[in-house]
Amino acid sequence: MGLKTDLIYYSKLCSKSGFVKANDGNLSVRTKYNYILSTASRTNKQNIKLADLLKCDINGKKLSGNRELSTELKLHLFIYKKRNDINAVIHSHPLYITSYSAAREKLSANLLPEIYMMFGKIPLAKFASPSTDEVPKSIEPFIKKYNAVILANH
Repeated sequence: MGLKTDLIYYSKLCSKSGFVKANDGNLSVRTKYNYILSTASRTNKQNIKLADLLKCDINGKKLSGNRELSTELKLHLFIYKKRNDINAVIHSHPLYITSYSAAREKLSANLLPEIYMMFGKIPLAKFASPSTDEVPKSIEPFIKKYNAVILANH
């Protein structure tokens, strides 16, 4: 499978698993040439197709695709710039994690052993208005140490 096929597969899996509803959330992957393939803005992940994928450079300049880049792509780009070891980003809204987010509660490290074994502690970033430069800034204290972050009230 190629990266585009993988991106479509995991987008549909996020939808099927209830991690995204309708058009929320977005996914991206970094190519070996440091380009970013991502889901377009307002894309229903359950019905995603090749035309819903875009290519941009590491600074967010769209290089191909007929749709609009997601306004949350700046979060993905920030992560890729700070972490050379990360080649995929999934921004989703799973129900139970979103409940913690809305309550501004940290996820207990011992809530489920599988979560802790896979991610360790998952920090809660301070509230940032969606689609703004505040979002990447809110995860900056955690980006070097953690592989998952909960965005408060997001």
